[in-house]
Amino acid sequence: MSTKKKSTKSKARGGDKHAIAEVEDPRAPLEVTPKNVELVLGELSDVLAALRPPEAPDRGDLVDALIHGHFLAGLPCGYAQEVRDRIAEEFVDRNEFRLAEAFETYEFLQDLGIPDCLDRCRALQLSVQEIYNDQNDVNLDYLREASISERKSFFQRIPAIGPEVAAFLVAYVDLEEVMFSDRSTTRTRARLGLDGDGKAADQLIDKAREMLAPFGHVPLRVHSGTGPRKAVVTKPVLSPACLLMRVSK
Repeated sequence: MSTKKKSTKSKARGGDKHAIAEVEDPRAPLEVTPKNVELVLGELSDVLAALRPPEAPDRGDLVDALIHGHFLAGLPCGYAQEVRDRIAEEFVDRNEFRLAEAFETYEFLQDLGIPDCLDRCRALQLSVQEIYNDQNDVNLDYLREASISERKSFFQRIPAIGPEVAAFLVAYVDLEEVMFSDRSTTRTRARLGLDGDGKAADQLIDKAREMLAPFGHVPLRVHSGTGPRKAVVTKPVLSPACLLMRVSK
């Protein structure tokens, strides 16, 4: 059963006021049924129509996924995207962001009215720093190629990620494997819960693969970065990744 999400009003950048809308939970899970698959594919098509594919297909980015995971709970995807966009605007590069303090990030995000914003910023900054300390790099290739036990060990070494964000990252790389791998993905589909109604699941994967092919990854975005962003923040829009996760575990 879906739930209602509420939040308080806050002052938005530029002096406007807005609040996280009180809406039916857009992340409520869906069973893999023909009706739900049709619904998700329709929403996926609408979101992808607002995105601009890269000149050549490219792979998803770990820092983008980390930001999305930390600003996921209780929020539509527009908030995580706005956080990513502001971080890109405020810091010269990822290395400068890695060396920043959490309160520096919080200062230019607090007007969004995100619940527990400072705590999320702390966890995000620590996650990036701990990954650099562990691997001297931050990318998704390690998680893509790691076994289940290696992934578990990795998350134990990076406690700032936390169980909810870790679960999101694992689901994300598994979803990308299902959508783009040429190898058998039977086990990965089972981990995602896409092995129930085989016909409906096959339709979801086949159609989504076709739509996502120009991107080379499953986007975490809900717009291409042009035009006003306020509406995307307040509307309950989900990214392609989160839409597909609705019909997986």
